[in-house]
Amino acid sequence: MAEQRKNPAVWAIVALAAGTIIAGLAVTGGPMQGRAERRDQTRMSDIAAMSRQAHCLANAESRVDGDLSATALCPDAPRMQDPFSDAPYQVEVLDPRHLRLCAAFEQERERYPGLGEWRDGCVVIELRAGE
Repeated sequence: MAEQRKNPAVWAIVALAAGTIIAGLAVTGGPMQGRAERRDQTRMSDIAAMSRQAHCLANAESRVDGDLSATALCPDAPRMQDPFSDAPYQVEVLDPRHLRLCAAFEQERERYPGLGEWRDGCVVIELRAGE
């Protein structure tokens, strides 16, 4: 039987490959990070749908009351509950022209694209009733 030698070059390549994999997971966060980002993207889509419904209700029915239920003029009722945690999304009337829409995001971010300035998982949207 041939004697098996321990080749240091092979072990160096194995160590380099393992180090690269570990570094890649550290940088990207791995599969759990990706899942959390996808869940947050779903929440962001839900908040965007809530914003569209609020704008529709303000424009079509001159309503800024926090009730985002479907109506005859605005039939697209948004999902009002987080599909992953079952926690309700929050809608708060700040004044006759502003609503605060909130969700519990998993990722800490200062900005989510598209709606405006975010703070603690909430965005304030401006509505103009009847315009």
